[in-house]
Amino acid sequence: MPRFNSLVALLAVGGLLLAGCSSTDANANDPVSPSASPTATESASPTPKTPAPRAKVSIRKLGGGELLQPGDSLAIDVTGGTIRSVSVVDSKGKDLSGSLAGGVWTPNPRFLPNESYTATAVVTNPDGKEAKATAKYRTPQGIRAGYDILYHDQTVGVGMPVILQFVSSIKAKDLRAAIERNIEITTVPETEGAWGWIDNRRLMWRPKEFWKPGTKVSVKANLAGLKTGPNKWATYNYTSDFTIGPSHIAKVDIPGHTMTFTENGKVVRTYPVTNGKRGFTTRSGTKVIIEKRRRMVMDSRSISIANDSPEGYRLDVQYAMRTTWTGEFVHAAPWSVGAHGKWNASHGCTGLSIPRAAWAFNFSRVGDVIIYSGSGREMTPGEGIGVWQLSWKEWQKRSALA
Repeated sequence: MPRFNSLVALLAVGGLLLAGCSSTDANANDPVSPSASPTATESASPTPKTPAPRAKVSIRKLGGGELLQPGDSLAIDVTGGTIRSVSVVDSKGKDLSGSLAGGVWTPNPRFLPNESYTATAVVTNPDGKEAKATAKYRTPQGIRAGYDILYHDQTVGVGMPVILQFVSSIKAKDLRAAIERNIEITTVPETEGAWGWIDNRRLMWRPKEFWKPGTKVSVKANLAGLKTGPNKWATYNYTSDFTIGPSHIAKVDIPGHTMTFTENGKVVRTYPVTNGKRGFTTRSGTKVIIEKRRRMVMDSRSISIANDSPEGYRLDVQYAMRTTWTGEFVHAAPWSVGAHGKWNASHGCTGLSIPRAAWAFNFSRVGDVIIYSGSGREMTPGEGIGVWQLSWKEWQKRSALA
């Protein structure tokens, strides 16, 4: 027993000595030896992090042809990173606003003709290192097509539609449709209405029925960069507002030689008048007052009649209110007072005495409705603000979206 115990003790000591030797020698010769494991007071060296690949970015236009079209967008193609920013400046260094979605940058407003642009895209890889791409583009040389929204910031009558008037003709249906889609109409109270083209240059939005007095109308035309014809583009956006005044609806009985004025459905005055004589018949139809002039010169040459002919004239006229583009007005006609209420003596206009014309002028505003009847000669929609010459169904068909 004692011997066994001594051997055990010796082996134990020898084991300790051997273990002590292994902790030094094994570390030099056996890197996978268990004795090479760190102790509780040591820490492992960190594994070096592999750098992320540098991101790649390029810019391309999403449209055919060599030139950047006003309606184009830009694609930002990225590999190994995320988009940090996209900026576009024009030839004057002015920043364009735009939006980025799904890797596509879309300007708002659109690009314009006759312009050059520089686009810059910056991306970062997972390590935050940047990469940048720059691209330069030119847009086509073309005509900058102007337009206007009439009667801005005015109080108008219940018959006045929203009117956009373009400098040049717009004939293609797809171009007309794009224009209609890019105009916002807001009314308070909400009002049902529709677009229609009176002719190639005038686009109008009319309510289904005459406006409710007091209605607020706002128009936002987002047309910059929209094509309006061969090599023609609109180049600006436009906003406009107007308010609807009291309901003024006048009625002219052409064969009866009277004009009756109403306000909000109640008759306020009835006056004797004269209208167009034979050969110059006043048009029947629902007309809208286009403009008012306190004084103006009326010259027969404007309707192709020489001043020195038997029917010629050149007159200083007071209290004139235009109802057609063809030259029909309501105005003072003191030279024909004897005919007022009795027979038609004018070249197509509606004539009143000076005091009555003054009252009518002050009572009325642009957009007021005048309904003419009894002549047998009907006004066509394009001869004035002729939106009310068509039924609601007929009017809706005038939209390029119909």
